[in-house]
Amino acid sequence: MTALGNAALYFHPGAYLTEREDLKGRHAAGEGFLRGFLSFAAIDRVHAYADTPEHGRLFATIAADPALPHHDLPRTVLGPGSWSRLGEAGAVHVPSPELDRFAWLRRRGDQRAFSITGVTHTTASREAMRLIGSLLTWPVQSWDALVCTSTCVRRTVEDLLAGHEAYLRERVGAAAGIVRPQLPVIPLGVDMARLAPPPEEAARLRREWGIRLGIADADLVVLFVGRLSFHAKAHPLPMLVGLEEAVRALRPEGTVHLVQAGYFANEGIERRFLEAETALAPTVRHHHVDGRTVEARRGIWHVADIFCSLSDNIQETFGLTPAEAMAAGLPVIASDWDGYRDTVVHGQTGFLIPTTLVPAEAGTAVAELHADGRLSYDRYLLETCMLAAVDPVATREVFEALLGSPERRAAMGAAGRRRAAERYDWRVVIRQYQELWGELAARREHETETAPRRTNPDGRTAPADPWHPNPLELFSCYASYQLGPASRLRRSRLRREAVREAARLGMVNVEGALTRGSPLASEILSRIAAVEHGLTLDAVLASLPTERRVAALRAIGWLLKIGALEARPG
Repeated sequence: MTALGNAALYFHPGAYLTEREDLKGRHAAGEGFLRGFLSFAAIDRVHAYADTPEHGRLFATIAADPALPHHDLPRTVLGPGSWSRLGEAGAVHVPSPELDRFAWLRRRGDQRAFSITGVTHTTASREAMRLIGSLLTWPVQSWDALVCTSTCVRRTVEDLLAGHEAYLRERVGAAAGIVRPQLPVIPLGVDMARLAPPPEEAARLRREWGIRLGIADADLVVLFVGRLSFHAKAHPLPMLVGLEEAVRALRPEGTVHLVQAGYFANEGIERRFLEAETALAPTVRHHHVDGRTVEARRGIWHVADIFCSLSDNIQETFGLTPAEAMAAGLPVIASDWDGYRDTVVHGQTGFLIPTTLVPAEAGTAVAELHADGRLSYDRYLLETCMLAAVDPVATREVFEALLGSPERRAAMGAAGRRRAAERYDWRVVIRQYQELWGELAARREHETETAPRRTNPDGRTAPADPWHPNPLELFSCYASYQLGPASRLRRSRLRREAVREAARLGMVNVEGALTRGSPLASEILSRIAAVEHGLTLDAVLASLPTERRVAALRAIGWLLKIGALEARPG
């Protein structure tokens, strides 16, 4: 049985907070993961890593929420100056595919100290593809992992990596040295307690939203939740056509309402949605609800009888809303698309509508235009979306089946709720993450390390990160000469007053981590001034403990800068 591991959560507000104008699925997923971890992880200490003290304090505030079961656990919040302590947690989890930052940090020390895990969101953007391909050239180890949220996403990632591997083999002959991270499939999760409240609470929410939207008891409601974007989320055409045709065929007693809970990025997109609704579904009553509000995200599910999301966009990877709809007890009509087919069981928890793509040769021009910068990312998504189709006839048929049968809606809704509780409740998903961290810890014990840090022929340790080499090594040829052990330092012959004035200037006595004008500078200057011909650099450093050598060299550089010292080659 795999031991359960822990991880320090890399916390950046942009990945975990949902109170934002540009709310996307990854933000909701990040917030859910954070709260799920702080509620259900089997841990005795909460670990986090934050870039700034402000971010660290914000994490501590969130983690201390009394509504979270782990609010009173001890916490360790690390920052850039204490990254080496990530080994205390055993792993660090990044809410994106950006494993590079921590991989390069880790290479400064022991690469077996901790594992790094990330997670996919969209894999369609240029940046996402670059990050995934770069996994092969970063110092990522076999005890690291990129979590794929669906089986189709894992296949996409594997295909991207295979393409990059082939290029590296052809370009530089790389083969045996290429190491991939683990690519486990772990879904996103849902908050069952929020989405499946007691029956009386769900009934209250249905009444309140019904009154607000003018929905009568005999009416039927179809719900869509997500960004209202025909080019980057789900084209509404098959939903509108299928629903309209079903309503015309069934002629139900009450009105059929379509509630779309999301937001429009701009007025142009909103205008096109309204135009499509009028043209394609005139007998349906339409409502638009701001899905970014906490009120809507928690309660809008309970006004609905059916959930529908017919994604046809390559930026979709998992698709959180069908899982949320199942948790809320709704039958789901979803496109047979990417992660949706992992989530919805056709004929049991809802229906999967067939989708079609045109042959691959039609996409080459789209890819090249995007690569050349002639297509924006949004236009790239639109052009690709227009090469994908969701079957409107099949959509009509399943709308007819569900609108005409309350018994079937109830049975599928109940089956969906059971499936959500068994597979997508954060309690279940967080355990899968902990099992992954435990498995990676076992791999660290016995698997081979790749890209160990090496020593240069001159005896100096090579930089941990070749993209950020030591500037005093890389640019050493710029100066007349570089101080060495035999270089002699002596007090400057400049007027003392000129030196003192220089030392007071803000442009040389800067504040921050690299401040040079420290008590150590005065100590070094006094020692050198006490000897008529000065001291060698080796002699100055010899009396200092190892941990003070770097600070001493900075102080010497500052003293040379302001003219307090002179230096001569040895």
